[in-house]
Amino acid sequence: MMRSTSVRQMRSAFRAALAVRRNTRCQIRRAIRRALHAHRMAVIGSMKAVLKPRAPEPRATVGIGDQLELSDPFQTKVLQIIQDHPEGVRALDVGNELGVDWRRVLGITRTLANAGLVEQIDQDFYAVRKASRRW
Repeated sequence: MMRSTSVRQMRSAFRAALAVRRNTRCQIRRAIRRALHAHRMAVIGSMKAVLKPRAPEPRATVGIGDQLELSDPFQTKVLQIIQDHPEGVRALDVGNELGVDWRRVLGITRTLANAGLVEQIDQDFYAVRKASRRW
C-alpha cells in the first residue's frame, strides 16, 4: 500500500512539473511572437518611406499576325533555353537553368506557345523549326 501511494505521488508531482514547464514554454513562445511581430511592423513601417511603387514589368504582347514582341529579357532567355534543347525541355528544367521557380516560367511558355514560337507536347516544350523541303 505504501508503495502504490508513493508511485501515485511521484506521478502526480511529475505531471505537475511537466504542466509548469509547458506553461513556461507557452509564455516564452508568446513573448517571442509578440517581439517578432513588433519588429516586423517596425521594419515595414521604415520601408514604406523608402519603397516607391514599381512600374509594371513589360509583358509580351501578341500583335497582328501573332507576332510576339520580346520586350522582356526574361522571355528571351526562356526562348533561348528552349531553342538550345531540340530534344525538348520541361518548364522545371527551364526554371532550374534560370535559377527561378518553374511556375514563373509557365506564363511565359504559354505566351510563347500562343505566339507560335514554341510547341508544347504534354509537358515538353520544343522550338518551332521551319518546315523542311521534301523532294
